[in-house]
Amino acid sequence: MKTLAVLFTFLAAGLIFFVSQSLATDQIKQNKMPENLYGIEIKKDKLHVKMLSTGCSKNEDFELIWTDKHQLTIYRSTPDKCRRVPMKKWFIFNVPKQHNNLTISNHFSDK
Repeated sequence: MKTLAVLFTFLAAGLIFFVSQSLATDQIKQNKMPENLYGIEIKKDKLHVKMLSTGCSKNEDFELIWTDKHQLTIYRSTPDKCRRVPMKKWFIFNVPKQHNNLTISNHFSDK
């Protein structure tokens, strides 16, 4: 009987840990942080943005959110799961004509 109680205690602890980890992961996905930017260029209707990648990042991995006042925030929607040393890489996005006078709310870094 004592062995059964210990077994149920371990199972309950494991279940609590699993649920808490799952909830924490969901919160991180919902509360995504703006991506740090390392450079930006605007050429015609294209936005060139330098961001970190460990080798697998593509344009589709980022979400560009525009506000009514032409403010842009860039979020990473898909994590880069490659294991290469992080490097700065240029990504190119189309800029809609209605947002040709834009403000970027992301943080910039020079390191």
